[in-house]
Amino acid sequence: MEKKTQLGDVPQYHGIVLCSSVSSGTIVDISMPTLPYGCFLIEPRDFSGTNSIHILDTRMPVLTSSSISYEGQPVLALFGPDIETVRNTARSIRFSYSLPPVPAPVSEQEKTDGVSSEEGTPGQREANIAGSPLTAAWDKGGNPPPETETQVLEQTYTYPIRHPARAEEIVIQAMYDQKELNMHVPTQWPFHVRESIAEALGISKRKITLKRLPYFTHRDAYVIWPSLLGVIAAAAAMKVGGKVSLSHEPAHANPLMTIHRRTVFASSTGKPLEETVTADIDQGAFPVFTQEMQRQVMAGLLPPYNLPKGSVIVTARKSSSPPASFHGDLGYATAVSSTAVHYNAVARAAGISPIDWKIKNLGEYPVRTGFVTSEKFSILRDIINETAEKSGFQRKHAAFELQKQRKNRYSTFLNYAKGIGCSAGAGISGFSSSFELADKFSVSLRLEEKDKVSFNTSFPLNGPSENIWKNMITRELDIDPESILPVDESREELRDSGPAVLSANSGRLPRMFRKLAHDIRERRFKEPLPLEASMTFRSPAMASHTEFEGTSGASLAIELDIDTITLHPVVRHVWAVFSFGYVDDDKLLRTRIRQTIVHTLRESGAYFDNRDGNKPFTIDITIHNTEDGAPASVNSILRGLVMGAFLSALGQALPSGMSTIPVTSALILDHIREE
Repeated sequence: MEKKTQLGDVPQYHGIVLCSSVSSGTIVDISMPTLPYGCFLIEPRDFSGTNSIHILDTRMPVLTSSSISYEGQPVLALFGPDIETVRNTARSIRFSYSLPPVPAPVSEQEKTDGVSSEEGTPGQREANIAGSPLTAAWDKGGNPPPETETQVLEQTYTYPIRHPARAEEIVIQAMYDQKELNMHVPTQWPFHVRESIAEALGISKRKITLKRLPYFTHRDAYVIWPSLLGVIAAAAAMKVGGKVSLSHEPAHANPLMTIHRRTVFASSTGKPLEETVTADIDQGAFPVFTQEMQRQVMAGLLPPYNLPKGSVIVTARKSSSPPASFHGDLGYATAVSSTAVHYNAVARAAGISPIDWKIKNLGEYPVRTGFVTSEKFSILRDIINETAEKSGFQRKHAAFELQKQRKNRYSTFLNYAKGIGCSAGAGISGFSSSFELADKFSVSLRLEEKDKVSFNTSFPLNGPSENIWKNMITRELDIDPESILPVDESREELRDSGPAVLSANSGRLPRMFRKLAHDIRERRFKEPLPLEASMTFRSPAMASHTEFEGTSGASLAIELDIDTITLHPVVRHVWAVFSFGYVDDDKLLRTRIRQTIVHTLRESGAYFDNRDGNKPFTIDITIHNTEDGAPASVNSILRGLVMGAFLSALGQALPSGMSTIPVTSALILDHIREE
């Protein structure tokens, strides 16, 4: 693309994105004022290559020209000499829409089944399915005696789409000098930004220099949007032959998930006999990483208990919601949450302490080990027991159950308003073994003279992760960590290690660097320097018989009560016990665990304020590790266990169980009234 226009002597143009205000429909007219001097638009026709970005088998338009797929979808970009002029001008631009017919109302049964009104008729809902459903079924035989009394626990768990209270603004800078395009982008996937710009603008990737800017995000806002916004900023820079800055707060959401579980269990022992699970995932208007999300959800849905017979179906759908994929994880935490709260409910329905039930029924079966392996169950039992002892779970759970039955009411609404819940499971990190791009993502390591080592990855270079990588290399090569440095990006092409998501930086990557260092150690003193080794995420050295390796274990208990005035769930205490293979910085790990617990509880609807100063909120963290073990991450499993224990504690504090997150006082009041 050649320089098209020069709009005055402006050192830097500032831009914003104008988006749709409706979730579906067609743009029939755009009311456009006369643009002030120095202002210009970026429209779909400004992309000489293609007006879309490509993620696996999905294409997402950069700017829509007519059809609206979700509220907040980019339509135009406006640039000008200063941001005030741009924002004032943007207020005068109006979009007129033709809206689709209002869908028929959804029946009560369909609501129960997790169907939204916008999905339309059964035929339309079938058409909205993204890809093929992922299924798992097994029958180990050994049916219980015919005289065995059974019960059925059936529940639907809903995790509605939540838009963050505070949007994350993404700022991108681009400069074009007729020869080279320089991009400054905060991104979790730099290679995708570069490839998207090259494809959309029809230029060679060699002409694009990308500098990664630091970012902070709780929920992966910098995976896909920097690519889309980078295309717009690059087109603007090439249009004016200069420097531009583009800022935007994108429509960002996590996937809506509805999980329906039906479990048959023995009345006297609580032993699970058969379970049927269906999970429905709303990925928004442009489903991406669908198959990987289905695998991650399946891994969380398969319970780590002896289950003779069962079937699980995971289905992804598209809708008119903003695109939703990565949001801290890919659904593993949500699925684990439903498993934890459901089997706690099974134990309580059988009149058994959830702790005793878990320890008695822990067990594997082939279908589950094909998706995820757990920590050794002896270790998992130990940390569950330790959690029970530290929290006084057995005593409190029994006391709360007895007090819940008393005749003297605790308040106008409740008999008793205290509860304690527990959860436990295996932590996973990174993509599955079957991930479609695993053979394209790679890292490398090089040993040079004077014991100098360089590592090559596109993952962000931050203190904690980089220190873990260096320690893994030091273990094998016995060299000073200070002599281990990243490659110089200005001299050497970075390897595409994929998007920095799913805690792969502290899970899979350290194990890869350790294997590479071991390979170099075997060749050291036998072959001339420099020695280099590389591997992809699917190299034989990383081969696994399972989709995910559970390299850490976690157990958690939460105690709460319901404020009888506000009906807020107030968390009093959290106890968490972890089993790790290797811990690089114990203090930092504890800080991150605490932050994840508090952040997840807040997202789930929990409160920590209390009117009784004698009852402060506390978190007790215990970590077990071995120095020679493998690094692991518990971010995803921890979020799932927190949600599961929180809902389980609410189930004891309220007349019956809760099955929706986030929890609100209005939801609690409606729940009490239904009882």
